Amino acid sequence: MKKARIVLSIIALLSLAGGTLAFKAARFNGNPIWQPTDVLTTFARGKTFAVYGNLYTSTGATLFFSTAGLPAIVFKTTTSIPPLYVIATATDGSGDTYSIRTYGATLILTLVTTVN
Repeated sequence: MKKARIVLSIIALLSLAGGTLAFKAARFNGNPIWQPTDVLTTFARGKTFAVYGNLYTSTGATLFFSTAGLPAIVFKTTTSIPPLYVIATATDGSGDTYSIRTYGATLILTLVTTVN
């Protein structure tokens, strides 16, 4: 009888821990909030390439979509928006070009959370 209580206590503790982790995981899905930017850069073929314009990026994101967070109007990219390929020019003045993939974005009202 004592072993049964120990086993049941262990099962109860594991269930509690699993439920807690599942609750926290459901609040955060890892999809970043996109931010407007006027420059995108990348490093390829030993050079830095840059493109300028009205663009969006998720680089350096600290806000993420959530199911339990603060309401906010933010930029989101979706699968219905095809990727855009923009031509970047080498910053060293050589005239070399490189294609950078980015995405358009739309404004939506959603819940967000921060990740530090």
